[in-house]
Amino acid sequence: MYKMLLIPFKKALEIYTLDNYPLDYAMVQSNLGNAYLYSAEVRDKEKNAQNAINAYQKALEVYTVEQYPVDYAGSQSNLGYAYSILAEVRDKEKNAQKAINAYQKALEIYTVEKFPIDYAMVQNHLGNAFGCLAEVRDYENNSLNAINAFQKALEIYTLDNYPLDYAMVQSNLGDEYRCLAEVRDQESNAQNAIYTCQKALEVYTIDKYPLDFANTQNHLGNAYRCLAEVRDTENNAQNAINAYQKALEIFTIEEYPLDYAHIQHNLGNAYRCLAEVRDKETNGQKAINAYQKALEIFTIEEYPLDYAETQKDLETAKGFFL
Repeated sequence: MYKMLLIPFKKALEIYTLDNYPLDYAMVQSNLGNAYLYSAEVRDKEKNAQNAINAYQKALEVYTVEQYPVDYAGSQSNLGYAYSILAEVRDKEKNAQKAINAYQKALEIYTVEKFPIDYAMVQNHLGNAFGCLAEVRDYENNSLNAINAFQKALEIYTLDNYPLDYAMVQSNLGDEYRCLAEVRDQESNAQNAIYTCQKALEVYTIDKYPLDFANTQNHLGNAYRCLAEVRDTENNAQNAINAYQKALEIFTIEEYPLDYAHIQHNLGNAYRCLAEVRDKETNGQKAINAYQKALEIFTIEEYPLDYAETQKDLETAKGFFL
C-alpha cells in the first residue's frame, strides 16, 4: 500500500521537470520526500530514508536560502530528519552529523523570534541527533549539546500552551541527562533526569498516552537505577523496579516483544542492584527471572548482541548463589 503513496508524485514529475517548472518540480520532490519518510517508518527503513534524502536534495536545488528561505528551511529540516532515520540503521556517526548540519541550516531561518514553533520542533530534532552522535563520538560534549537543544525547545513548548510537545521534550531531556550522568556529575544529572521524566508523566498518563507513558517510565527507571549507584541504593533501586513494572503494563511480550525484552533486562539490572543491599537471594532470583524473560526474545540467532549482554548479566546474577 505504501507504494501507492509514491505514484502520484512520480507521475507529476513526468510533467514538472526542473528545467520547465522548477517551483512545481521542487514542491513535488519535497512531497515525494515526505512520502518516502512516511514509508521509512513502516518498512525498508534504509532504502526509503535514502530515497527521501535524494528527493529533498533535489528540492534544494531550487529552494535556495537566498530566493526561498522558508522552503529552504523546511526542506533542510526534513532532510535532517531523513538523515536521522538513516543513522538508526547505517553509518551512525556520518549520518547523525549530516542530520545536525541540516538542522543547523534550518535554524538559520527558523529563528525563535520569527518562527517559534518551527524553531522548537527543529531544536528537539537537533537534540535527538546530538544524542545519536553521542553514542559513537565525543560522548560528553554531544550529550551537553543535546541537552542544550532540548532546553531551547522548552522555551517555546510550555506545559500550558503545548502540553504534548512539552512532555515529549521533557522525556527526551530526561534520557539525555541520564546519559550524561554516566560520564559526569552522576548524582546531580541522575536527579535532573528523574525530575524531567516526572514532568513528562504529568502529561503522559497511562490512560491517554499508554506508549509514551511506558517509554517515559522506562527512562525514569534508568534514571533511578543510575542514582542508586551513588545514593540511597535500596530506595532508588526499588523506585527503578516500580517504574519498569509500570512500563511492562503496556509493553507486553505479545504486543511489544522487543520493548518487553529490553525492559525485562533493565528490571533484572535493578533487582541485581537491590540484591546487593537487601534480601540477596530473593532479589537475585528475581533478577535471574527477569533476564530469562528477556532471553525469550533476545535469541542468539536474531539479536546476538542483546543475547550476549543479557547472558553476561544473568551469569553475574547467578553469582549471588555461589
